[in-house]
Amino acid sequence: MVFVTTIYLIDIEESLQWQLLPGYGEKTIYATFMDNAGNSSNTYATTFLDMSPLTATIYSSSSDITPVHITIRFNEAGSKRGRL
Repeated sequence: MVFVTTIYLIDIEESLQWQLLPGYGEKTIYATFMDNAGNSSNTYATTFLDMSPLTATIYSSSSDITPVHITIRFNEAGSKRGRL
């Protein structure tokens, strides 16, 4: 089922920012491109919005508790941005 929230014509840009509907779950943006002759083509992009905070647990077998500096790096395939 598709819920259309906004329909408007815009000039083609290399990149655009979209405001997605709030809430977790699958989000899909649909687009129709039209040339000056009136020929059109449709496409869409789907992503899953998950705003759950990342968690990590570190265990130590040592009974001595001392401050430790940790560097965390992550790389999610297909992701252009990340937040930690």
